[in-house]
Amino acid sequence: RSGRDYRAANGTRIKNLGEMDLLFHTESGHKCGLPVQVAEVERPLIAASQLGAAGNKVELEELASQIIHKKSGRVIPLQRKGGVYILRMYVPVAKAGASGFLRPGA
Repeated sequence: RSGRDYRAANGTRIKNLGEMDLLFHTESGHKCGLPVQVAEVERPLIAASQLGAAGNKVELEELASQIIHKKSGRVIPLQRKGGVYILRMYVPVAKAGASGFLRPGA
């Protein structure tokens, strides 16, 4: 999908810089990973449909929302703030000069 652009709500173009596998851990200590499209955004989005296609069940409730990995039964809680569900994740900082992301042609 590299080279394809996105549009922000205000119509501004956001360049897609490619795809990478994002490794992270949750507040519960679960180690997770998912493929993501890289772009210069402050609040990345995760589609519930993509989580479902990857073998998860997504429950969006008013008081207790969560992602459940169907095979392992592992549960990742989601927070709700202002009508938005938030997955808190901790991403290790890459070592200097090693982003882990290969740009097209690299």
